[in-house]
Amino acid sequence: MRHRSRAEAGHAELAVLRVDATAHGRRLTVHWDAGATGDRTEFAHARVFLVVDGIRSYLGVADGPTVTLSLPDGTPGGYVVEVDAYSSGSWGGGHLSGRGRSRPERQDPQVDPPHA
Repeated sequence: MRHRSRAEAGHAELAVLRVDATAHGRRLTVHWDAGATGDRTEFAHARVFLVVDGIRSYLGVADGPTVTLSLPDGTPGGYVVEVDAYSSGSWGGGHLSGRGRSRPERQDPQVDPPHA
């Protein structure tokens, strides 16, 4: 997903992140990186959001490029995950360094996968 760059708003440009989200029952594992863009920014922290029907809800904070979080009760199968990432030097100041969005997740998170 491409967002308007901060350079257009008079700020440093945002890195475009590749976001992968995988649901396992009520657990959601999210991983993000700069992918093939060549951006070498180190993303030390991130805020993770669940987007359902255009409404963005906060899920949690991560201290690295991968996190596993619990999905809220009643989460439908059609959603995307957005990540707002911050470089290690800008977390306290709240300066966004990168942003990305997963592909739509279609799995019904209400149903746990069968056990072997």
